Amino acid sequence: MNENPLVSIVIPVYNREQLIIYSLRSAQCQTYPNIEIVIVDNQSTDNTWQILNQEAKKDVRIKIFQNENNLGPVRNWERCFTYACGEYVKILWSDDLIDPEFISETINVFEKDVAFVMSGITIFSSDEQEIWKSKFQRNRQILVSEYLDDVLIKNAIGFPVSPGCAIFRRTDLIDSLRIDIPNTENLKFEKYGAGNDLLLFLLTAVRASYTKIICIDKFLSMFRDHNGSISVNESHKLSIYYDWSKWYFIKNYYHIPSKIKMFKSQILINTYRLKYNKYLIKDIRSSYSFTYLLGKIYKLFIK
Repeated sequence: MNENPLVSIVIPVYNREQLIIYSLRSAQCQTYPNIEIVIVDNQSTDNTWQILNQEAKKDVRIKIFQNENNLGPVRNWERCFTYACGEYVKILWSDDLIDPEFISETINVFEKDVAFVMSGITIFSSDEQEIWKSKFQRNRQILVSEYLDDVLIKNAIGFPVSPGCAIFRRTDLIDSLRIDIPNTENLKFEKYGAGNDLLLFLLTAVRASYTKIICIDKFLSMFRDHNGSISVNESHKLSIYYDWSKWYFIKNYYHIPSKIKMFKSQILINTYRLKYNKYLIKDIRSSYSFTYLLGKIYKLFIK
């Protein structure tokens, strides 16, 4: 790897006048010497764009762009990847923070056969109170096959779905981004970005040249838990999006029959949980209710 390659910290943003300055400062404070900060405003209706213009005048590393129209979050990610010039890209969501050592620590262990590098996560509230931490208490090097098996089936280690804790090669992000994901439930993937974000990990991992991922066992990524976050406001809707994204991945890129059979069952159950709240698994009180749900699933299987 070239010594000190350019790293692009990309920040897609929409209506974050109260928070964007904190995310921007955490990017500016990186100890790694060769960064650019690429911010794409998705036609904010508050003062976000004005704040960005003021900050860009003070720091030549900051490059700001504004879309002519609001493209939705996922297409705005695409704009960020397109405008970035770095060999490597760190996605920084506009309400989150990164430790000053994030780029230095992650880029230092990026090797030729590494798909991506991720760090431990701290989730904090708007009043800066720590809520939860996730750290990889194991060997830093994890085989791609082991990673995929855990994310798709076991969920034992608890790998994050948000690429906001990781650093990638720019070319991989561009190739792995999916704007929409085929589904039969009229799910609007480009509206939320749930599932699209996980596919950045999964599709990068299965590229032929990569054999492992690396987990930094330090808390270098900080996710903000607040009412303006989609993951907070729409959390009840998002699980089915992640199921469909995994289903898309398994069918098209990780075709293992046993996983296909298992995942088809899981998606059908979760779809009905979402569509028919009275049949939520936690609310099933009788064998009749459960039998009814299984009957619905069986009908879908034989169609």
